[in-house]
Amino acid sequence: MDSTTKPQPSTPGGRWLLTADDSTHMGYTLGQLDDGTVPTYRRGTAIHEREFTDHHDRPGGAWDGPDTAQLPQPAALLPACTCEWRGSPLPYDPDGGQWNDPHDMDAFRGQDLDALGAWQEHARAAAAAVDPTVHSSHLYRLTELAGTLGELTDERPRAALNLARMLRELADHIEPLAVAQARALGVSWDTIADDLTVTRQSVHGRYVARPSQELQQRVQDLTGGPLTDLLAAAKNRRPHAPPPARKGWSDAVRRILGEPDTGRRQDVADEAPRA
Repeated sequence: MDSTTKPQPSTPGGRWLLTADDSTHMGYTLGQLDDGTVPTYRRGTAIHEREFTDHHDRPGGAWDGPDTAQLPQPAALLPACTCEWRGSPLPYDPDGGQWNDPHDMDAFRGQDLDALGAWQEHARAAAAAVDPTVHSSHLYRLTELAGTLGELTDERPRAALNLARMLRELADHIEPLAVAQARALGVSWDTIADDLTVTRQSVHGRYVARPSQELQQRVQDLTGGPLTDLLAAAKNRRPHAPPPARKGWSDAVRRILGEPDTGRRQDVADEAPRA
């Protein structure tokens, strides 16, 4: 389906925002018929999916768009977002919903509030996923590790060098997966460059224009496919789809850190008294 006929969210009659200044994720409700389809209508060259609004003052609800008289009430409400996320269908009863106080319209619990709750969960998770703030618990662990590395540098410099190498290799392996996931969530190359404290030209060259053989092999080992496929899948992935598979991540960690038994045996050997 080309861009002129791909269903687009219709002009909102009433949509949801987490905050007034953030329109990245805007929620709304689609109506789903018994056969699982969402009715559409054409406006110009674009086809729009029909939104559905549950009435808060009488049974049933209203479809968005023209020529709605022949449309039945939906069988389910489908929470949706302008980022293309779709939630699970929620069964809809035109006579459902209830007033706790018939004289207080704000006390009405419409069935669309369940759709609102599902969208809010999605939008908050999506906002958290692109938040660059490092949590204090993670910083605490890094601080502890930095202290250990500092002690090793004074007491066992070769062990410190090995630990520094392990950390560098782990970072090199996790970075392409994080880049792909960020791209799938709509994060720009400019923002990724800022997060890595490099220029856009540098990060774009590293991953798109001039990826090194080492990076390409690393991604192949981690995901089972080439770097170009990883980035293409990220670009085309719908926001609610799972992140890229990390098929080789466990193997990479074991290889970088060494088998636990081997590490323990080495520690014992280092600490064993000399004859």
